[in-house]
Amino acid sequence: VRTSTPFLKVKLVAFQRFGARGKYRPSEKMAMFTLWRATDCQYNLFKEGSVIRMRDVFVKEKTRDGLVQLSSSTKTKFFSLPYTCANDPLVGYTKRKFISIGRIYIKSKT
Repeated sequence: VRTSTPFLKVKLVAFQRFGARGKYRPSEKMAMFTLWRATDCQYNLFKEGSVIRMRDVFVKEKTRDGLVQLSSSTKTKFFSLPYTCANDPLVGYTKRKFISIGRIYIKSKT
């Protein structure tokens, strides 16, 4: 019998506050974050396009594929920020649209 530990792996883009109004904008800094033993609340927090502030995160010694590797601990805290990057042209994020395989096939023939 083999036991396993559930985890969630997420690619992160750093956001910085710019300007007098303190608007958040993405920077070019990215990292891969591993969340160990995630709760349902944490899974809901890490939706595509959400902006999250984290504290007490471990930084691993080596990078992988050019990305800094981050990992959670029992002390890691998460704070959801009011900004959402859904359909923000400055971020380049577009909400996913699901297309049937039949439509993909038809589009590939045109």
